[in-house]
Amino acid sequence: MTTISPPPQNTAGFTLVEMMIVVMLISVIASIAVSNYETLMAKARYSRTKADMTAIGYAGYVDYTNNLGVWDVSPDPWTPPPSIMGSKLLQTWPKPNCLNYYYSWDNGAIFGLDVVRVSLRRSSDEVAVWSYCVNTFGGGHCDGADIYSGGATPIEITTSTINHFFCTE
Repeated sequence: MTTISPPPQNTAGFTLVEMMIVVMLISVIASIAVSNYETLMAKARYSRTKADMTAIGYAGYVDYTNNLGVWDVSPDPWTPPPSIMGSKLLQTWPKPNCLNYYYSWDNGAIFGLDVVRVSLRRSSDEVAVWSYCVNTFGGGHCDGADIYSGGATPIEITTSTINHFFCTE
């Protein structure tokens, strides 16, 4: 009669401590990768925001020259300016990459300010986070207070040293 003996014990496996160290290292590497991905996405959002604001500013400037030196006025910050949109200079009004943000056309002349700019605003409190200076006149300057949110000064996107935009700003 033949007896079957149990297989020999394999002692070449990992211990619990070794497995915990491997899992910890993988989690550190994953957190670094996620952080780099978020920064990369924020830089891409910034580039798109800058391009959108530049396109709106360009369309506004062309509309200004077509209207014999009269800047378009948007009835409120939530709606695109009618003259710019009516002239088909922009096919559609751009939408920002982040939810709860929108672009506004800010003609300060209607408030006694000598600046025209495009702003990226948070929908929750109407505060302008970024701005693009289209034109100043009569001693105006682009680093002044925001027209609609009452005092906050947005970051000028063309001169900023910040080159990223997180949707939580």
